[in-house]
Amino acid sequence: MNAAVTPLPDVTRRRRGRSHSERLVVTIAGEVDAGKRALADLLDDDFPGAQTVSFAEAVHNRAGGDAPADILRVTGQSWVESDPDGLIDTVLRQVRDDAQLLIINSVHHYEIQERLRQRFSDRNNLLVLLKKSVHDGMAKIRDLSEVNMNLDADVNRQLLSHADLILDASRSVAENALHIQQLARSAGRRDQVGPLFVDGYTLAEKRDILNEVTAEFELLLPSDIARLTGRDQEWVKQILGDGRLLSLAFAGMPLVPRFALDASGIRPAVAEGWSALRPVMSSWEFVGWLLSENGELDARRPVDVDGNEFRRAVQAELIQ
Repeated sequence: MNAAVTPLPDVTRRRRGRSHSERLVVTIAGEVDAGKRALADLLDDDFPGAQTVSFAEAVHNRAGGDAPADILRVTGQSWVESDPDGLIDTVLRQVRDDAQLLIINSVHHYEIQERLRQRFSDRNNLLVLLKKSVHDGMAKIRDLSEVNMNLDADVNRQLLSHADLILDASRSVAENALHIQQLARSAGRRDQVGPLFVDGYTLAEKRDILNEVTAEFELLLPSDIARLTGRDQEWVKQILGDGRLLSLAFAGMPLVPRFALDASGIRPAVAEGWSALRPVMSSWEFVGWLLSENGELDARRPVDVDGNEFRRAVQAELIQ
């Protein structure tokens, strides 16, 4: 039996002195077998007035119920490219007018997500990304130049950088549902693109950095770090909390760029550089610095070097 979830309250705002309730739209994106349907089903069961619609179901119906995965993939991609609004109309055709919580499952394209936000611009919209853990071993990450993001090709990396909440798919469905509830309670107060965060970066600037990272490297979850290093979750929590391991806090999740690890565990050069530059840089600035051409390195990037060359670049940055 699914764990009970506290009913989701209406999100209220005041406009011209009047208070009214805004209905909520939760869009669920993620990789194949990440548990999207189970999460949508639990939300639908436990939240009064909820309704779920699914892009996966629409694509299955169009391709035929027994179509193999590769046919489904091609069918969905073709539909998005040729008639995205027609696809959205098909999915939303059964939406009830009285649905207080609309759950839109299996979004795999950022373009579709943006069109959905436009369709429901009068409601609070939450994009939830279910991210699966990395399954390959430490021996496979020695050649960092060949590392790619773990998200399926279908799940546009811009979905990650525009997510309101990133959830670890290895967690229980009930735990992830509770995280959605907590975010939904503050949906009317979420920071928008303009305001500066405490580290001086806007949400738009953070999205740019995440897109730059995921163009080359995987972003690891805490559960990935525990498995890849062979350590327990408590150790991972400690090294993230005290800053020994570089991470980017985004959408409720500490994300660790894979270049912060090497085949033996924490990559010494990145850890030493982060320790030295933390007094003068935020983690976002440090990642941006790592990925930028560096004059001290003859236009190479710090992320691509180690040892004395890396230390030289760090020292040059400190004396500027």
